[in-house]
Amino acid sequence: MIVPTPHVTAVVLAQTITGGLPETVASVLGQHRVPDQLVVVTSATVDAEELDRVNVLCIDADMDWHHLIHPDPSSTSLATALRNLPKNGQVGEPGEQQSDWLWLMTNSTVAQPNALQAVLNETEVSPSVYIAGAKQVAFEDPRQLHDVGLTVSTRGETYTLVEPGELDQGQYDDRSDVFAVSVPGMLVRADIWNKLDGFDRLSPALSRGVDLCWRARLAGGRVVVVPSAVIENFDDDQILQRIEAINERRQHQAEQDQSDQGQSEQDHVEQDPTSTSTMTVPMPDSPGVAEYQESATWLRIKHCPGATLIVLWLWVLISSFGILLGSLVVKAPGVGFDRFRGIWRAGSHPIRLARSISRAAETRTMSLSAVDDLRADSAEIRNFRRSLLAEDEPEFTIGDGTGSTSAPAQDEPTGGHDEFVALATPERNWVGLGAVALLLGLGALSLIGLRAFFGTPALSGGSLVPVTAGITELIDTGFAAFAPVAAGASGYTGPSIWILVLLALTGSASIAVTALMMLAMPLSGIAAWAMAGAITRRRGARVVIGLFWGLAPTLLISLGQGRFFAVVAHLLLPLLVLAVIRATGSARPRRAPSLIGASANPDVRTVTSRPGFGGALSWTASGWVAILMALITAAAPVLLLPLVLIVVLLASFVGTRGKTLWWTPLLSLLLMVPVLFTQWNNLRAIFADPGVPQGYLPANLLEQLLGFPEALDPHGGVASLPWLSDWLPQIPWAGVIVAVISLPVLLLAICGAFHRGVSGVHARVGLLIAAAGLLTGWLATTVPVSVDSAGTPVLIYSGTAVSLTGVGLLMAACSGLEVLIRASTALHVIAVSTGLVTSLVAAMVWLIPSVVPHDILDDARQDAATTVTLETANPNPSFADLTAQRLITGSPVRTLPAIAADQGTSPVNTRTLVLERTHDGMNATLVTGAGASLQDYYGTWTSRALTGPLFNPEVATADEADETLRSVAATLTAESGGDPRQQLEDLGVGFVVLRDPDGGEASIASSVDAITGLAPVGLTSEGWLWRVNARTDDQQDQGLAVLATEHTGQHSSGVNTAAMRITREDGQPVWLVGSDGLDGQAQFPEVLPTNLTEDSEQPLRLTLAYRADPGWHAELDGEPLTAVTGENSGWHQQFELPDDVAGKQLRVSYDPGLFTWYWLIPAVALLATILLAIPSPVTRRRPSAPSSQAGPGQTNDLGLSDSEDPSHATPADAEADAFGFGPYTPDDSCSGRQ
Repeated sequence: MIVPTPHVTAVVLAQTITGGLPETVASVLGQHRVPDQLVVVTSATVDAEELDRVNVLCIDADMDWHHLIHPDPSSTSLATALRNLPKNGQVGEPGEQQSDWLWLMTNSTVAQPNALQAVLNETEVSPSVYIAGAKQVAFEDPRQLHDVGLTVSTRGETYTLVEPGELDQGQYDDRSDVFAVSVPGMLVRADIWNKLDGFDRLSPALSRGVDLCWRARLAGGRVVVVPSAVIENFDDDQILQRIEAINERRQHQAEQDQSDQGQSEQDHVEQDPTSTSTMTVPMPDSPGVAEYQESATWLRIKHCPGATLIVLWLWVLISSFGILLGSLVVKAPGVGFDRFRGIWRAGSHPIRLARSISRAAETRTMSLSAVDDLRADSAEIRNFRRSLLAEDEPEFTIGDGTGSTSAPAQDEPTGGHDEFVALATPERNWVGLGAVALLLGLGALSLIGLRAFFGTPALSGGSLVPVTAGITELIDTGFAAFAPVAAGASGYTGPSIWILVLLALTGSASIAVTALMMLAMPLSGIAAWAMAGAITRRRGARVVIGLFWGLAPTLLISLGQGRFFAVVAHLLLPLLVLAVIRATGSARPRRAPSLIGASANPDVRTVTSRPGFGGALSWTASGWVAILMALITAAAPVLLLPLVLIVVLLASFVGTRGKTLWWTPLLSLLLMVPVLFTQWNNLRAIFADPGVPQGYLPANLLEQLLGFPEALDPHGGVASLPWLSDWLPQIPWAGVIVAVISLPVLLLAICGAFHRGVSGVHARVGLLIAAAGLLTGWLATTVPVSVDSAGTPVLIYSGTAVSLTGVGLLMAACSGLEVLIRASTALHVIAVSTGLVTSLVAAMVWLIPSVVPHDILDDARQDAATTVTLETANPNPSFADLTAQRLITGSPVRTLPAIAADQGTSPVNTRTLVLERTHDGMNATLVTGAGASLQDYYGTWTSRALTGPLFNPEVATADEADETLRSVAATLTAESGGDPRQQLEDLGVGFVVLRDPDGGEASIASSVDAITGLAPVGLTSEGWLWRVNARTDDQQDQGLAVLATEHTGQHSSGVNTAAMRITREDGQPVWLVGSDGLDGQAQFPEVLPTNLTEDSEQPLRLTLAYRADPGWHAELDGEPLTAVTGENSGWHQQFELPDDVAGKQLRVSYDPGLFTWYWLIPAVALLATILLAIPSPVTRRRPSAPSSQAGPGQTNDLGLSDSEDPSHATPADAEADAFGFGPYTPDDSCSGRQ
């Protein structure tokens, strides 16, 4: 029997221009067994000169060839287009005989001369072979293996199981049957090609080669690889060289044409802008993570059993969200998003997917499980990927790994007894000793100065009051769009509430606030020490920077004045700077450059930069940037704009390293959106400081630059050191002490700014931050936001802006210290000594008033004042209090008497009217819950006191609720008597408390005793207490009944008013309604009292002790109630009740409107940020040099990818793999030569 000679048609696929088409065709024509026919498939943008060269080669070789442009306008498949080409001068069906074959090549590969003959020999020996493939190696370096056949995991990922950089030593020459082969060098039986209709046009580009082999297997044939057939693949550099040559030739030709025609280049382009002779050829795009994931997902779904198709499709789409979140944990958000995008690109086209599955089923003659034996199992893939990670795992190898810091030839011992090779050993002292020293030193100083607060559960005074609410109430307050403070007002609390929520996680927010205030100095010092470590490695410099920050005047002043949120911002700012530096990879390496990567031997692997150091980006630090910025802007809203602008500018200036910063302001802005949206026309509410409003005299810009937020007189003495003025009265000691404290930092900052190296860059960035802080401080001192208890306008506190200025100066000072230390050892000693002296002076100024009795200090000031007057003839000498007067004191958490606090926290939510004598008169405050609480003082509430223009406001006119409160206070303190019970009931007041710090409350107490309707309870530790009696005698003893709820029956309350009541039209209370915050519910009795049914002229109303607002809603058995409006409604919210209320369910709530579901958005953003910020010990891969591996990763329109570079894998890719959401390898193990 005579076997017919096989007819082979070589098909060169060249959908993208690589410059290698002539070389590919030359290798095809140079085969020992020359193909019978040649077809070159290109896109419409093919390079004409390349085709000319191909034509010359074919004429010289006497080869019949055809040029096919695909995809063509008819959008036929490649199989159809090839079938319609003439064969040996006739139009026929080239695939009808078993001896007809198609040999596929790509234009970035060349075939070794025996490649075609080798695969043909395999098909002659094994007639069952449908597809035969070749071994893939590097161009001009055939020892570098790319793949010897491909395999596919159960998740659809394609693997080569050849490690990057592996050399060909014949170890895979025994391979035969494989799952799939790469497209270059693929020999396909023509009848099978036509039966399968070639590559599946519906499949993603990268999956088409593997999909063809998969369908051939399921059609009953074999797919084999022939290791003796070798295909060489161009790498990126080789393709780039060829493309540059094409572009140079085109540019030269264009210039020549312009010269010949006498036209300008512009005219020429305008005449023929689409001419391929003048267009620049771009570098082919390498497939990315999304493309690989799309390919894997498509193959997984397409070739799964039909019974599980829908379930798998849904599961893949759902699990993509887990992959996205998992990528944040492993610090690879870019990879995670690309994988997410790839999954949805594959799964979001169910109709196209169904058509592709249907076409594959038409040619399938075997079960889907027939290919399982050729798949790579999980253990095999896991071991392979583990070997990849282990090979490139960065070890902390110093130098060349020998322990010597220099080349052996230079430092070899000469034989002397005292000569040793210099060893690269770590320093003996632990690097954290500086932090321990700061903790002990500043901690001892703080504890001595604040020793009076040991054991106190809370602090109060200045801008600080206890936090009486628990974590649940704090969370409800944060979500609420209505402030339940006093008579209430619409508006969100702002993000400061979430700081208190975090503190409440400890069990008691008040105790946490006290502890944080007492530890603010050492914690701030350690934060600055950590920040300095990213700028300098000098341990002495880091300690000095920590002392500067831990004893900064703005911190000491904020501590004394109870400005808790300013203390939080001061504490966190250095950590924010550290996180920004780490996120952009700008931190200094922890080892000297001479010891890292200093190997003289290029073959020895050296240390790669850790994330955050040496240009290596850190997504963990990026997550902390977002979290810290959110906390700082919550504590100091005035810093929102400068911090966002600084981060955006830095992200712009650092180029590609800024990608870790662009997104970081998002969380801060999302938390601020409710306030911004509801208070857009009231900037005072947005930027007001959280905490009790406290007036102050702001410092000028020079004083802010020196670190002082409040104005001071530099020409006088120092209040805490009056003995200096008594000793040398002519010297302005205040100015001297300020200079000693502040000038060293300024001088060091200026010194660092003029340095040219990396230290200079850090210094100049720090000065820019300082300038932003100065501008913010100046603007803050021009904006009144509230009034204090004395009626004095309160400006935005400039202390937080001074802290921003200070942290910028500290950055520059770190660089200045580094410069001085490098200059000489003497300057090093002087700089560190100066810093220690400065810190000692600041500590003395702050500590002396705490340890020296006040009478001794007062006497010393009087003596010093007398001396100054005698010596300088100054009749009014001044003494500056550089650290401000200490206003905070220890306090119980509950600031109301027990009975009032119990009723205030019960379901009836009664209020307490607190009357307190001040130096300016009597102050009346309506208190809810267990007493005044820190979460009640936020911008939306405190800014109500002012109205009008931003920079020149007026005191707001009191509304009806405020007038009612003032009227009640006047009635209670006047000796004329009166009956204020109606007004007290409207305000929801059940108790009255009288306080007087000066102890002169007896006369006022006697006046209150004379008031009708107030029953004296007696003197308590919180002041005199009175109970408000009911207006009817039948309610005096047990109080009004509280309507039943879902959890309790109707019961007596012991009080006669509540936050929510059922009243008659004339205001007479009938029942009390239990409430939880702003939500109330009640069940009316099945049988109403007789007096209610008989008195139809007085209909019932639901009356709330809150200001009327459109957001209030009430319903009775699901039917909404109508709000009372007009003159009869009063200032409080009221709803009309129908006549028939017996047995019906009443519900009351406040609707936040557009923000009902808004909090899901910041919650998701916060979750993603936390996942990103959690450090994960993930093995990182170090990319190899691209030049050492083959492959440009070129993909053409047919889905044929030339060799990819294994070095394209990044550390982020490896992290995503290690998380375990499904292996993905963008290296040679996921080759696109499919």
